[in-house]
Amino acid sequence: ETLESERRALERRAKELDAARLDFQAEKQEAEESRRAAREMHAKSEAADAESRRRVRAVEPREEKVAARERAAAEKEDEADAAAARAKAMLSEAKAMLSEAEREKHDVARKTEALDLKIRAQAEKAAEEAAEREAERAAELRRSRAALKASARRERDGEDSDAVSQYHDAPETVGGGTSVRRSARRNDMDAREARLREETTRVEAERATLSALREGAIVAASAGLAGAFSPTPVAPPRP
Repeated sequence: ETLESERRALERRAKELDAARLDFQAEKQEAEESRRAAREMHAKSEAADAESRRRVRAVEPREEKVAARERAAAEKEDEADAAAARAKAMLSEAKAMLSEAEREKHDVARKTEALDLKIRAQAEKAAEEAAEREAERAAELRRSRAALKASARRERDGEDSDAVSQYHDAPETVGGGTSVRRSARRNDMDAREARLREETTRVEAERATLSALREGAIVAASAGLAGAFSPTPVAPPRP
């Protein structure tokens, strides 16, 4: 559960970084438009200044008006320079934000990869432990089957021995004891066989459950990693 929470937090951080990248692109375009407007303003200012000088040359010079127009043109040029400086500062800040966003995105990718490796290692460890338990239970089942077969052989040997004794002894004294022993042995063998079948069924069920859990953990880790880096559509530029 802690690993899943951490993975979801990393996915949310990746989405936030994508949103920051979209905002940066919009701010960058806005800064470019501001610079273009500043250049246009400067060009208009120069055109106005040229027109002013042309009129001054065509008409009788009026020094005061010319000086006023020059001052106005200088002020407009200063405003254009200030706007260009602001646009440059905004562009530098946007570049710094983009660098920081890229660094954080790389950190998120590194942490996500480490998380995926950790999940895979845990799944492999669980699979190894399950395999060890299965091997131990298989060995126990083999031992139980061997013991059951040995018991069956002993019972057959005992029945043969009882048959020989019954042949040599009196029927009224031997037959009853032999029947009781044979019934007890058969009941014991039936009980052992039932326990063996129950243990086999339980082992098979646990083996299927562990296999499903292992495959589910690997699939979930792969799906989480793919979702963390899914492509995000780029928003259109701001008007």
